[in-house]
Amino acid sequence: MVGAADSDHDGNISYEELYQFVQFEVSRDFKQFPQLLQPATGKMSDRPAFGRRSTSVQADHLVAPNVVQVKLQGPLIQVRERLVQVPSVRLSDAFYDVLVEPIKGGYNLVHRSGNPIQRFEEKDVVALVDRIRAQADVSRLIEARFSRQDFNVNLEVMPETKGSYSSGERIRFQASAAREGCPVLCNIDVTGTVTVIYPRVGEAVERIGFGRSTALGEGQVLPPFGLEYLKLIVFRDNIEACQEWAGKVFSPGSVDFARFLGLLQSDSAGRAQVTMRLLTRGD
Repeated sequence: MVGAADSDHDGNISYEELYQFVQFEVSRDFKQFPQLLQPATGKMSDRPAFGRRSTSVQADHLVAPNVVQVKLQGPLIQVRERLVQVPSVRLSDAFYDVLVEPIKGGYNLVHRSGNPIQRFEEKDVVALVDRIRAQADVSRLIEARFSRQDFNVNLEVMPETKGSYSSGERIRFQASAAREGCPVLCNIDVTGTVTVIYPRVGEAVERIGFGRSTALGEGQVLPPFGLEYLKLIVFRDNIEACQEWAGKVFSPGSVDFARFLGLLQSDSAGRAQVTMRLLTRGD
């Protein structure tokens, strides 16, 4: 079977692949965060849910466009006047990528799934518009997939809380892969800023592989709060690519952001990725 859920392009869709695909697609457009329930008798995630078929199933998910479609809830004259001057922004009353809604003393920027991205004070209209402008690049980074990916990777966040974490909570990251490789784990926060969690500066890169989970560090939930993402990339052979990104922090519009996005859009073999959504809260 051929389709977007077959992430390693082997003609079979395992339960883990199906779960990762459904989790990403559903959480992209809705507030729900699907869970994979394992039977008590043993692990089933690596078993095929769908096998090889002669029928080709084409992906029907939307590819992130170069234009950000924005819906304004109410007149929001100051915001509208600035947005119409941004070439990459289109105002829409129907489908939208992000919604701007007024709140007391400011604005909420909301993802099309209904999850809050970021809150802005009334005086921060310029910052709000800049964040909307960056959304096209952020979406491309989040949704980037390797067209020649030939193995799967798995990312776990502990404790498992259905993708929602509160201020001050400590979380741990661990990963495994169907083949040996060098991992790069990054966080894409509510501002679109990318922080490389692993590898860490000055430390040797530990390879991950099949049948074992490797710890990739831990972190603490801190402001700003809202919709965030984790992206794990595993290189089978290129340890230099892992070490190059150790500890880096970069934002949309920067040279490093463009280089990292280019890396994710490469069609080279020997690499795999998985993306996970997180919702952080200030309560």
